Amino acid sequence: MLELIGIKVPDGYYITDVKVTSSYHYSGRLTEYLVNGEKLERSFHKAWFKIDSVPTRVEKLVNVGYINQRYELRDKGLSYKFKEVYLREEVFMGYDGDDDPIFIPEFKDRKSVV
Repeated sequence: MLELIGIKVPDGYYITDVKVTSSYHYSGRLTEYLVNGEKLERSFHKAWFKIDSVPTRVEKLVNVGYINQRYELRDKGLSYKFKEVYLREEVFMGYDGDDDPIFIPEFKDRKSVV
């Protein structure tokens, strides 16, 4: 759960998600949020942000992920033998334990081409 601390100033509010316990703890998560539909404006300190009015709506930004992952043929002269564009799902199976890509068997020896 996101907990905010706000301080009213003459021209708006300063807000932060700092947790004050036995030590000063800054999570840095506020950059992942929109407040009142707007991105936050940094202020005098990295943990504090400036907004114009009382926060009435806080929304978390969502990463849409990869939309158009594909492999393109490097040497277009080989287009008689291969398609020029392969979708990732057509040639890629996942990653091994060393985070190296695993290609489907037909592309195991051709990965330098695409």
